[in-house]
Amino acid sequence: MAVLAGTQVANALTVDLSSADSIKSVAKSIAFDMMSYYTGNNTGDIPGNLPAPYYWWEAGAMFGAMVDYWYYTGDTTYNDVTTQALLWQVGPNRDYMTPNQTKTEGNDDQGFWGLAAMSAAEVNFPNPPSDQPQWLALAQATYVWMESIGLIDQNYYVFDGSDDLINCTRVNRLQWTYNAGAMLLGAANMYNHTNGSAIWKTRLDGLITGLDVFFPNGQNVMQEVACENNGLCNVDQHSFKAYLARWMAATTKMAPYTYDTIMGKLGPSAKAAAAQCSGGDNGRTCGLKWSMGSTWDGSYGVGQEMAALEVIQSNLISQVSGPVTNSTGGTSAGDPNAGSAATMSRAPINALRSAAALSSRNISPFHPTRRASTLTKQNKLPASYYRGGTSRAIIFKQQDLPPDRTTWSPIFRGAIGSPDPNGRQLDGLGGGLSSLSKVCVVGPSSHAGADVDYTFAALGIKNDDVDFSSNCGNMTSAIGPFAIDSGLVQPPLGGAGEVTIRIHNTNTGKIIHSTFPVTEGEAAAYGDFAIDGVSGTAAKIELAFINPAGSKTGKLLPTGNVVDNFDGVDATCIDAGNPCVFIQAKDMGVDGTILPDDIDAHPTLLKRLDSIRRQASVAMELSKDPASTPGSIPKIAMVSPPTSHTLLSGETIQGGEVDLVIRALSVGQPHRAVPITVAMATAAAANLEGSTVWRNVERERVDADGITLGHSSGKILVGATFDEEGGLTNATVFRTARRLMEGFVYWK
Repeated sequence: MAVLAGTQVANALTVDLSSADSIKSVAKSIAFDMMSYYTGNNTGDIPGNLPAPYYWWEAGAMFGAMVDYWYYTGDTTYNDVTTQALLWQVGPNRDYMTPNQTKTEGNDDQGFWGLAAMSAAEVNFPNPPSDQPQWLALAQATYVWMESIGLIDQNYYVFDGSDDLINCTRVNRLQWTYNAGAMLLGAANMYNHTNGSAIWKTRLDGLITGLDVFFPNGQNVMQEVACENNGLCNVDQHSFKAYLARWMAATTKMAPYTYDTIMGKLGPSAKAAAAQCSGGDNGRTCGLKWSMGSTWDGSYGVGQEMAALEVIQSNLISQVSGPVTNSTGGTSAGDPNAGSAATMSRAPINALRSAAALSSRNISPFHPTRRASTLTKQNKLPASYYRGGTSRAIIFKQQDLPPDRTTWSPIFRGAIGSPDPNGRQLDGLGGGLSSLSKVCVVGPSSHAGADVDYTFAALGIKNDDVDFSSNCGNMTSAIGPFAIDSGLVQPPLGGAGEVTIRIHNTNTGKIIHSTFPVTEGEAAAYGDFAIDGVSGTAAKIELAFINPAGSKTGKLLPTGNVVDNFDGVDATCIDAGNPCVFIQAKDMGVDGTILPDDIDAHPTLLKRLDSIRRQASVAMELSKDPASTPGSIPKIAMVSPPTSHTLLSGETIQGGEVDLVIRALSVGQPHRAVPITVAMATAAAANLEGSTVWRNVERERVDADGITLGHSSGKILVGATFDEEGGLTNATVFRTARRLMEGFVYWK
């Protein structure tokens, strides 16, 4: 089926719910469009299977929808292909343990095929040949009793599932339409089976009221609330509304008194769904977001078509007979031995998992993940991977992320590989170091004085922290090149020359000017400039931080003092680029040239440094108490006078080559160079008479253009401009950056 993602033709489907012919006509169009995705009846293909990216269970759900289509409309066009699919996928024991799916099949996968067979039996769908398994027998073979483990609360909200590995002691509280629909129809059948018992009426009424969560704002238009508005619905979840619509309609046959209430929701939803079928090159491709009316949301697929088909054709429910049994006209024969013995021992079913569980393990409460009961595709997003200075990060275009920023953190953690108790982030793109556990987001600027907006996130390695409170100066060097490489900013005329990209860092509200060469329409990678800590040479990038003072607190000296004292140690608290705390190495009882591994190995140093950092955070009004101090700010660094010492590379740097020696921490880890924002704050503090930095810096600079800092990997020059009152007006550093990869990043 050809669908042009950017195309919308003014040809939306319109349905008249008072006309059976209108409903059938619209249903016929959508059924045709949905079945155009099916390739199982093509030569060489497997009957019953949908092509990628659709999984086996959804094919079963689709053929269930086609059984409903025949039931509601009487149209036999698709009966043969439906029968072929339902029989082809039967296993050797006449159940839905088909050999081509056993490695990935779960209870709920079988359930959708079994429900299709049950529907066929109940609505008297034409029976298979007598020598083939019959619909009722197939349904019996897939039935599994699931125990209640608190998946329904006092409001009759139906939650997604739990995990037998924790003895089902915690519930994943995501709410999906199809879970609620399954419980609704089950309660309706029990109400019918018990001749309208009070207890089952109470439960059924409660479940109907609980459906209001999927019909928000009093509009009675169905929404997949867990993922629809934040743009995170995956291929599976596109179809879920189909099942709620199907089972709501069926409920009215089991419990006729519910008809007015249920149709009061299905009617408006059907109209909205038909209006949303307005996209693609045929002008009637169905989208997911019915609440958008005739403005197509740009999505398409089997799930969207199926959901629209089911909610529209469900409005014919009053014109068809109810489900049949063996005593009321049903002709499908059962087989009590179907699926027994050998089949069940070959694939034991764990009855402690919710039959409708979508994601039973490693569930994040913030992000609707894919279900774990079958082999499913990973989530993916367009992304790039860049080195910036002595750091690396994943860079996303803002337009590729969900609009709701509260949903970003689970994506970032999954892509980076955090949290990892082993501290290695092997399951993601992180590298077990704070300088490699970073994510950047870049988009069009919201600031009149900038070309792009840039948001930085520092991720914890062993914990699940995603910290947006600070900027990363090193990764800032990659933002300008990314803006050119990704097309967010146009290269100079002819595709070559020097450009300056104005960057608005949203974490601090500050502006940075990034100047670098461009060649053949891309940021230049080759050059003769080297920075310590990175091997080789590259094109030089100049970063000019404009008025960097007061990045978070609004003041260069947040406490009002040049020197404060915490735990008996003098400290200078300064906010330039990022809030920072500077103490003297000698006051901590260590050599100022100590290397990162030795800081890590020291029995008390990291704990003492963190205590000072947290007290300084409170004094700088960054946190209300030490416990609430962010992980990434304030940063803390030890300074000492220049002296010759050994670097991480084994080389020796001479004391006369630097103005100051510095050892900084970033997100609790010793930095193997120095964060750029710490370097800027150092330049500002060096100009404040009496500060802990001023006490240790050489008065006559190695380089007249700024201050040269010695760090564990070498040295860095920071240029600084001050006003007449000594305030920092501009800080300049030179870095290199390079695009390492672009494509898609995958996460679970």
